[in-house]
Amino acid sequence: PYDAQFDDKTYAWAAGMDNDLAIRLNAQTGEFTEYLLPHETNVRHVEVQKSGALSSLWLGDQHGGTLVRVEPLAP
Repeated sequence: PYDAQFDDKTYAWAAGMDNDLAIRLNAQTGEFTEYLLPHETNVRHVEVQKSGALSSLWLGDQHGGTLVRVEPLAP
């Protein structure tokens, strides 16, 4: 991952420059959840939205000029 951020709960979010995935790490259990992004995405920065019952992830595509929001359906 190029960048990572923690939310206010137990998760760390990250995304990489050379793949089409965002990941969420449960820091208590060590479990990773992978989220397939809608297209090839070069991520340099992630921003965790900490409001609501579950945190979500915002990321931008360095080369494509798009924003993507990853919102989990379950913890």
